[in-house]
Amino acid sequence: MKLLSAICLLSFCLITSACSSADEVKRGPHSQARHQGFTAMMPNYTKMVQMTNGNDGYQKAEFVQLVAQFEAEAQQPFTHFEQDGAGMNGKAKDAVWQNSAAFEQQQAAFFASISALKDAAAHSNQDEIRAAIKQVDKQCMSCHATYRD
Repeated sequence: MKLLSAICLLSFCLITSACSSADEVKRGPHSQARHQGFTAMMPNYTKMVQMTNGNDGYQKAEFVQLVAQFEAEAQQPFTHFEQDGAGMNGKAKDAVWQNSAAFEQQQAAFFASISALKDAAAHSNQDEIRAAIKQVDKQCMSCHATYRD
């Protein structure tokens, strides 16, 4: 009985620790606005990726519209890169503010990749569009690797 109780207690501890607040990200108002902005971009981006992978029938007019919406949505979170204070910056690393010039270059590269995607969408060349989507992905991952926990 003691063994069963110990196993139950251990299981309870493991389960509750997996759901504990240690995994919660602390966000101040700027961080929350950034998070909401980046989250809002994802449905259109996911739809574009699905369309170019053949999983959701590519239609030029719809794709061009999705790219335009994504381009507009992508601007919003970057207007909130101000510090919220110690421990309240969400997943943003201090490098965002410690080397703001490099962060701004990364941001410009991201916007340039979206512009290239917009140009590719206008041409409707599937290979060009897939290559442009990969560049947007590359810019996202590069920024996350350097500036996001």
